Amino acid sequence: MRNYNGMNILIKCQLSSKKNIDILKKISHLLSTSVLLQLYITLVLPYLNYCNMIWTAASESLLNKLQVLQKRAVQIVNKSALRAHTLYSTNFNY
Repeated sequence: MRNYNGMNILIKCQLSSKKNIDILKKISHLLSTSVLLQLYITLVLPYLNYCNMIWTAASESLLNKLQVLQKRAVQIVNKSALRAHTLYSTNFNY
């Protein structure tokens, strides 16, 4: 059974994460990878961690959207190409 309030929280997490990822994208050409990583840890990761407990009740389509957002953030932080594979790009040391 899905919790309506939980779904609202997931959607808010998704929107907040997307907004912060867009901020990272806009300033990524000005900053080094280490600074972008710190901004990712500060701006994006808390939303993803906060929603982690609620994800079990989420639909697969919403989970896929969140995963795409996270991969997008990783590509921005690593300054990877848009179509670059993220499997080997997630070796963050924070």
